[in-house]
Amino acid sequence: MENYLHPDAIEKVLGIKVKFGDMDNVPKIVADVLGWKESTVKKKLNNEVAAEMTLEQLNESDPNKEIEKWLKEIDKRISFYENINRQIAATKNYNDD
Repeated sequence: MENYLHPDAIEKVLGIKVKFGDMDNVPKIVADVLGWKESTVKKKLNNEVAAEMTLEQLNESDPNKEIEKWLKEIDKRISFYENINRQIAATKNYNDD
């Protein structure tokens, strides 16, 4: 997930310039530069840095719109389970009458 973060957002939040590729371990790279624990860096990247990213930066970091596809799939699955739960509730209410 961290590979979709834009280097400019990392610089804005953490004050460091980093370069990385699609398959690089971004938390390790950042941890090595800052001298922090990788777990601490991972939290900062996924919370603070991700929150600072602009749509333009996201589009630049994810030109194939993979994150958008993930979110749409998650939304589809949530909707599916919500519909099932409504049907179960309706059946339960019908049987209670």
